[in-house]
Amino acid sequence: RNMVTGASTCDVAIILVDARAGVKTQTKRHSFLASLLGIKNVIVAVNKMDLMAYSQSVYETIKADYLTFAEKLSIANIQFIPISALEGDNVVDLSEATPWYTGATMMEMLETVEINRSLNTRDFRFPVQYVNRPHLNFRGFAGTVVSGEIAVGDEVTTLPSGKSSKVKSIVTFDGELDRARTQAAVTLTLEDEIDISRGDMIVKADNMPLHGTHFTSHLVWMDEAALIPNKQYNFKFATQKVAGAVTDIDYLIDVNTLEQTAGAHMQLNEIAKVNIKLTQSVACDAYTRNRQTGAFIIIDRLTNATVGAGMIIDQLQNQSTGQHAYSEFEVEFNALVRKHFPHWGAVDITQLK
Repeated sequence: RNMVTGASTCDVAIILVDARAGVKTQTKRHSFLASLLGIKNVIVAVNKMDLMAYSQSVYETIKADYLTFAEKLSIANIQFIPISALEGDNVVDLSEATPWYTGATMMEMLETVEINRSLNTRDFRFPVQYVNRPHLNFRGFAGTVVSGEIAVGDEVTTLPSGKSSKVKSIVTFDGELDRARTQAAVTLTLEDEIDISRGDMIVKADNMPLHGTHFTSHLVWMDEAALIPNKQYNFKFATQKVAGAVTDIDYLIDVNTLEQTAGAHMQLNEIAKVNIKLTQSVACDAYTRNRQTGAFIIIDRLTNATVGAGMIIDQLQNQSTGQHAYSEFEVEFNALVRKHFPHWGAVDITQLK
């Protein structure tokens, strides 16, 4: 629970390995959690090399063992370094005690690692945080560009309404911009009057996210009380909060061995692949594609405590077959939707209001 909370916004993880013990269960556990949370940069620091007489063979054995385990994980960049924290070997300066190591020091690795590789610059996503109406002649939608970029004149679509318009201006405290990129806090104005509220998401019309009420996800349970399937909780996606429930637990994941086991409930610190069903449609992305819009938290509706953290895997239309069973009317209805609104995708008419 503590590592998931702390690592959810990190770009680099340092996995510390005791040179005397090698790759242990805790090493695998922390590496799996780093991979699950989308951390693409891992530094494996083999510590206490001074107690192993700075043996290159010990270092190479640990490196080989870790790489074998890491084949099961999704970590793009793994670096290894032999160090002695007590003696300061290879921490700031290269040590004469390890002449066989010619790589970078720990500080050099931390200062040069490419953390921007984890930023999504492809998919424009703008969760609306606040609707700014200082007077009748201005209607702006304030928030942060969590991924991608937007420019004046770009065609955008608002979810969940599906209505489209073009960006009229990009406003900041220091003046207007022609373009806004990832992590920029701005206010967007549109050419058309569209009903947009906090929790809605503005995206580019030709680059749509997942959008629906049923999803599969990885879930980390953080509460002393067990997760109860089909119990109603609040789910918070970016600026949107909706009610919903975990309908099924596909399997629990043993964080020590990565084995998958059956389970009817989730206890504190357990991780599972689950299916969730929400009462309202939400716009999101797969977590592996976009960490900002693919993550959510679960809030207990009585205590208001955060009891779980999830990472979207994919959209799920039907929990039993993975496909939505369309009636004849729905087939004809969706044919009209595709003709007039090709960017919408299939529509579940039971969700229309």
